[in-house]
Amino acid sequence: MPGNKNVYNEAMRKGHNLIWNGHVAEAVREYQRALAEFPDDVAANSSLGAAYLHLRQFAPALAAYETVRKKAPQDIVSLAKVAEIQGLLGRREEAGQSFLALALAYSKMELPAKSLAAHQQLATLLPDYLPGRLRLANAYQEAGKPAQAGQEYLAVARLCQKQGQMPEAIAALEQALLHNDKNQEAANLLQTWRGGKTAAGQVSEP
Repeated sequence: MPGNKNVYNEAMRKGHNLIWNGHVAEAVREYQRALAEFPDDVAANSSLGAAYLHLRQFAPALAAYETVRKKAPQDIVSLAKVAEIQGLLGRREEAGQSFLALALAYSKMELPAKSLAAHQQLATLLPDYLPGRLRLANAYQEAGKPAQAGQEYLAVARLCQKQGQMPEAIAALEQALLHNDKNQEAANLLQTWRGGKTAAGQVSEP
């Protein structure tokens, strides 16, 4: 049975006014009253999530934003909030995947700076996740930051070496030097890992 639209509208209006005046806990109760009428409402869940996040009540904030994601999967703001809160809750794997989805969404929207920031968050959360580090290197490249791209390819090379993928490690070092030929650390490692031999290759995302 449909909820009462008048009750919903009144609760939302009161909630917004309470937020404006700094009464966040009271606003939560109004948003909950609105959701009692329409539990899946995107606007009410977004407002409730923001209020809970302000109160640093991360679990209910996440639940509210996840409801928004289910009803409006194209809503990039809620995806950003989900990723942020998952990180705050220490759910690193989930947060990493959310930041990856966010980075790809920003890339499709042709927002390279935002995509780069999301890739950086992914690398911070999951520093040993090789596909994420490769994506970050590419994001630096697309953002016109060759020195940072070169440094990230160096990190990729070390990860590949750690995982026993020496051809990929050498290719990553070559990419690092391609972007920054003054990277002495990459040059020294390349000489050592090649064992005096020459090689050429490309690193591709797994």
